[in-house]
Amino acid sequence: MRFKSTKLDSSFTYPCSKADITKAFGKDLLDHAVFGLWPEHHVEPRLRKKLKTKGRVLLSLSVQDGSDAVLLIFKVRKEDFSLDMQSKLQTTMRGPMKMWLERKISRPDTAIFGQDSLVAEWTGQQFLLHESTFPRD
Repeated sequence: MRFKSTKLDSSFTYPCSKADITKAFGKDLLDHAVFGLWPEHHVEPRLRKKLKTKGRVLLSLSVQDGSDAVLLIFKVRKEDFSLDMQSKLQTTMRGPMKMWLERKISRPDTAIFGQDSLVAEWTGQQFLLHESTFPRD
């Protein structure tokens, strides 16, 4: 797995660490983990039905053509960050997000339809997961 990150302003933090990601997904399940983007980067212009989120998007997990798995970790303001958020995020990564990724990667080649994405939104109390698929070009 390769990690990429951007330098953060002192008023921001990441909602999880490299160690959290490795613990959740192992060393081989993800191809890339990219830290520090703005949540607007999860919006895919090719989607016919746009995702409607009300909370804060913290993670976006995508699988391209059934093989290349990428996790985007969006920065969060320190005043919006809490230990409850971090704890629930780790649980979400180790549980539903990991199972979703394993299911997508294990599909036969004939079932692959382009790019699949799973977006984790923090509502202030819990994480909501939004799934989307769009065909390859």
